[in-house]
Amino acid sequence: MLCPPSTTRSPIDLFLDKLPATIIQEIIGSDCDSLQRRRSLVTKGEEALRILKARKAVLAKKESPITRAGLVVDYLCRQGQNDGSTCYLRTSIPATVLLHALNIKGKKHVEQMQAMVSSHLEASSQKNSTQPTHKRKWNSYDHPAPDSRNISSNGPTASFPSTDLIRDLSIRLGPMIPNAELAASYAHQVFRALISYSNHSAFTGGPDSKHRHMLMSDVSRNVKYYEAACFFLAVQKIEGSTHPTSKRATKTNPSKISAKPSSTMEESDADNSYEQVDTDEDVTLHEMDIIKAANLREGMFNEVIECVKSYIQDIDVSLSTCKPDNLVSSLPEGSSANAPMASKKQPVNEKYEKWKHDVLEKAKVAARRMLQNERSVITSDFDDKELLQAAADEIFRKIGQLS
Repeated sequence: MLCPPSTTRSPIDLFLDKLPATIIQEIIGSDCDSLQRRRSLVTKGEEALRILKARKAVLAKKESPITRAGLVVDYLCRQGQNDGSTCYLRTSIPATVLLHALNIKGKKHVEQMQAMVSSHLEASSQKNSTQPTHKRKWNSYDHPAPDSRNISSNGPTASFPSTDLIRDLSIRLGPMIPNAELAASYAHQVFRALISYSNHSAFTGGPDSKHRHMLMSDVSRNVKYYEAACFFLAVQKIEGSTHPTSKRATKTNPSKISAKPSSTMEESDADNSYEQVDTDEDVTLHEMDIIKAANLREGMFNEVIECVKSYIQDIDVSLSTCKPDNLVSSLPEGSSANAPMASKKQPVNEKYEKWKHDVLEKAKVAARRMLQNERSVITSDFDDKELLQAAADEIFRKIGQLS
C-alpha cells in the first residue's frame, strides 16, 4: 500500500488505508505518479478538514475524525481530475465500500452527511457567496407550479458556469440513447428555460419570486446536478416519443432482455426482430447510468430530478424546436426533429464533424500520456486504434463497467 512518509499521519491518510486496494488504484492510479497523487489528495483533504472546523460544521451527533475524513475524501474524489495528471483522479467511492470504511449502516444517514460536507466546502469556494450553508429547504411539493406563459427557452438567463456535462453525457452514454444529439439539444433548451424562469422574477418580484430566487440559488450551487437531470428527462422525452411501447414503459430490466432464450426470440414478431438487430433499442438509460457517468450522489440527483420534473411539464420547449443551431446535431435543416431514428441515416454536418474530430484528438492525447505512464516508456509510437481503445477502456473503468 502506497503511503507518503510522515511522522504524524492525518485522518485522511488513515482513511485511505481502510479502502480496498482496487479503490485506491482508481483514485490515485498505479503508475509512477501515484504517490504524488496520494500526497495531493492528503493535502487537499487536510485543507478541507480545516475549512469544516473553521465553519464549525456538525455532521452528526457522534462522528469520529475518520468519519469526517472519509466524507471529505469522497467529496474530493468526485471533484478530481479526468486528464491523467499528477492530481488525484476523478472517481466515486461505491456506497457499500464507503459505508464499510466508515462503519456506518444507514445509507440515508451517510447521504445527509455527504450533502452537508458538499454544502460547506462548495460555499467556502464560491466568491461573494451570500447563501446559507444548509441543506435545501424546498422541494417539488412546497412551491407552486410555474406559469408556462413566463417560461421560454429564449429568455434572458443568469450567468452560470458551463460544465459541458450535457455534451459529455451525450458522448459517454450515446449507445444507450436513440438520438444522443437530439437529447442533448433538448436538454440544453430545457436547462436554459429553467434558468430563464428562475431569473425572470427573482429580481422583478411577484407572488412566486421567493421560490424562483431559491431555485436560481440552488441551480447556481449545483449546476452539474441540474444539467444531468435535464439530460435524463430529455432522454425520457425522446424515448417516449420514439417508442410508445418502449422497454421503459413496460419496466423491463435490460439485463433480462439479453438473457432471453433464443427460442423466444425466434417466436417474436417482425417488430421485435427489428429490435434484435438494432442493439441501441435493447438498452434503456436509467438514473444510475447518469449517476455513475457524472459521479453524482444518488440521493441528491433524485431530489433534483423531482424538482426539474415539476417545472419541465410547463416549460415551452418541444422537440420540434431542437435544431442543429442549438447543439452540434446530426439533424439536417428542414428535417423533422420528431423522427430521431430517421435522422441517424442523414449525413452529419461539418460543425459536428469538426467537434467530433476535436474530441477524439483530445482523447488520443490523454490516452497516449496514460499509456506512456503505465508502460514507463518515452516513445509515442501508438496507433490510433490502440489509443482510442485505451481511452474507451478508461472511461468504462471509471463508470464501473470494467474492473
